[in-house]
Amino acid sequence: MRATKSVAVMLVVGLLGSLILLPLKVSMVPLPIPESLESENMIVRAQELYSPWNRTFGGSDPDIGYGVVEVSSGGFACVGETQSSGAGQSDVWLVRTTADGSPLWSQTFGGPNYESCQTVLEVSTGGFAIAGYTYNIGTWSEDIWLLRIGDSGNLLWNKTFGGILRDRCESLVEVSSGGFALGGTTEYEGSSTGDFWLIRTTGAGAHLWNQTYGGTAQDVCEAVIEVDSGGFLMAGWTTSLGFGGADAWLVRTDANGNLLWSRNYGAKLNDKVYAVTEVSTGGFLLLGETRSYSVGETDVWLIRTDAFGNILWNQTFGGPGYDDGRSVVELSTGEFALVATTTSYGAGGIDVWLLITNSTGNQLWNQTYGGTDHELGYQLTTISTGGFAIIGYTRSYGAGEHDLWLLHVTTFGLIPPISFELFVVLIGTLIAITTVGVIYVYRRRTAII
Repeated sequence: MRATKSVAVMLVVGLLGSLILLPLKVSMVPLPIPESLESENMIVRAQELYSPWNRTFGGSDPDIGYGVVEVSSGGFACVGETQSSGAGQSDVWLVRTTADGSPLWSQTFGGPNYESCQTVLEVSTGGFAIAGYTYNIGTWSEDIWLLRIGDSGNLLWNKTFGGILRDRCESLVEVSSGGFALGGTTEYEGSSTGDFWLIRTTGAGAHLWNQTYGGTAQDVCEAVIEVDSGGFLMAGWTTSLGFGGADAWLVRTDANGNLLWSRNYGAKLNDKVYAVTEVSTGGFLLLGETRSYSVGETDVWLIRTDAFGNILWNQTFGGPGYDDGRSVVELSTGEFALVATTTSYGAGGIDVWLLITNSTGNQLWNQTYGGTDHELGYQLTTISTGGFAIIGYTRSYGAGEHDLWLLHVTTFGLIPPISFELFVVLIGTLIAITTVGVIYVYRRRTAII
């Protein structure tokens, strides 16, 4: 009887251990499940578990979100473009929400043609600064458009920068010494096929100086940051330099825009960077896409450099389809959070893809969000109460063809990440202990008999 009870206890312990670890395996498996094996229901459950809320904004025509910032007084400010409302073909769209994503107000800015906004920041003196491009103000082609907006969405002032060809702004920072720095691409100031363009303004938007960087072919700036030690870092891609196709390109300047150094990364095919951040321990982190080093059409490409742009390590993430990284932040833990788009995994079409890595770029966990149609994530930001806000657009949900999509995503904070390999080791250990115990008790019982 005692032996039977011992066997029963060991079996129960093994079973309970397996049941405790099983949810960790399901939610923390470090590699995404191939699309052919992952049903739409799994995606829906994942969103219910790890997305406390998500909101769509828009009408019957295409509406897209490109930038988001958490507002100091609570809630979020989202920017993008709308074709469902406004004065023209598409207008700049600013949407203000509460902390749970409920709408407070929205404003459109533009004329009868095309306007779009790629970036938003909360200004230290209050209100917002947003930047993108306009067809209507300035010249007959696209001009960079900088707008200063009050707390309630009222337009305070606006400025345009550009020439007779296409000029666009992709990134905007408030400079520590005052005013703004705009990073974009110009087809006028420099090469007619496109150069990096850095514009420095006062706090009232008055032009201070501008600099272009590039060669005889196309060079496209996707991001700009102010470096802690002074000056600026621009990131994007170049076809003027490098090893073939497009190469990821970093340009480092001093506080006056003078070139300090530049670095390009890639191989024979197209390799691009869309986002950059300065790492707290020094150096920079770049995020984009690579075809030269991908296992599929394109892979997400994460590159860590030192303070001079020399590569310390790089990692790729992806499957057989198109996967590219769009936004990256460093977490207080020293880990990194990336938002990407994927056709390799998820529920169908294109899905938003969130990945968390450790400080050396090894993946800890990932999750996709979306339905059977197309969803894209353009920017990721951390939230003061924990988790992330992701902005982009959705075609699976909402009111129209594309809707602006804002998601709040948690951070798995209650459950520490566990790799699949560790899961196998733990389960194997439990099975081995249970088996040895059963054999031992059985032999004792046999010996007594």
